[in-house]
Amino acid sequence: MGRMRRLSYANVTSTIALVCAAAGGTAAAVSGINADKVDGVNAAKIDYVVNDQPPPQKFKTILDQGGLRLRGRCVEQSGTDFVVKAISKVDDAEIQVSLITNDIGPSADLEAAIDRNFDKGDELEVTALHVGGQGVAHLAFSTEAGSHVTATFQIDVGSILGEAGPKRCLAGGTALHVPG
Repeated sequence: MGRMRRLSYANVTSTIALVCAAAGGTAAAVSGINADKVDGVNAAKIDYVVNDQPPPQKFKTILDQGGLRLRGRCVEQSGTDFVVKAISKVDDAEIQVSLITNDIGPSADLEAAIDRNFDKGDELEVTALHVGGQGVAHLAFSTEAGSHVTATFQIDVGSILGEAGPKRCLAGGTALHVPG
């Protein structure tokens, strides 16, 4: 029995280049792939974790894409509170947010907000959760110039991430930005 060879990225791309050249096409050398941008769409990771004792008091930028900035703050005020807010960096934008939460208790709540005149410097509170609160936020932001940002992220407050140790606040997920 012969030895099986593993496919590698280099083998696959060189084979594709050879096929293109043999077919009369032009093959371009690929030196790397930018996983942050696919087909003109920018992808961004939302990864805000606070495990300090006590948590920091200042807002920190957790996403800055396409005219939209998300900022988060984890504070200690009679228990841990976590606030995430959206801020417009451009005039004449529109933002829509939906949030499903389970903030202390077994029932889930759905909150929604929309601002069709979200101008530069305007702020919209995405969430304000207390210790034990958790949820999922869905956000859509569009500018007059045709830029669009969508984001989906988990929010959790309290002793989270299981055996990784207690974390005070977490916002984690992804955002996509289509430039205008």
